Amino acid sequence: MTNANYRDDCPEIAEVFQSKTLRNYIKLRLRVYNMNNALSEEDVINHVVLCLVKTLQSEKPVYHPVAWAKVVSERYINNQFKKLKNSELTDSDKIEYLANRLVEQNTPFDEKKEIHKKIKQLTPGNQKILIWRFFQHLSWNQIAELLSQEEGKTINTATARKRGERAIDELRKKYIDEY
Repeated sequence: MTNANYRDDCPEIAEVFQSKTLRNYIKLRLRVYNMNNALSEEDVINHVVLCLVKTLQSEKPVYHPVAWAKVVSERYINNQFKKLKNSELTDSDKIEYLANRLVEQNTPFDEKKEIHKKIKQLTPGNQKILIWRFFQHLSWNQIAELLSQEEGKTINTATARKRGERAIDELRKKYIDEY
């Protein structure tokens, strides 16, 4: 059965497709999660309708289709947001991996010299973090401990890692600005 047949045969599906309230709700949720570029309103509606069709085929009743669709759309947007966040973390992991390989490889002397020159242009805190991580090969736990000792307060691993990401971003900007 096609979507057009379902719209005609199932008032629940027609109600979901025609609901301006649902569409406005989805637009708002996409804006709140800052997912407008990653996900469209139509993507969400299509997902919701597919879930509704499966639910109706299993003969489960859906008494308030628009309210039901709002819950399903919220869950879908939230899941997509988490996937996007995880892929962003993966990107920063790739950057770290490539930076480690660059340091470990036998890079030409001029390139190493250039890296050191750029690191010296960073803020002192960022310099320390990058040197500890990529030249002294310390773990994020070890870096967090060193930062805690220096600052006299507890710095957790996640905070140390985040500072490291910011340091890498600053270093990347130094390279981009020059080229």
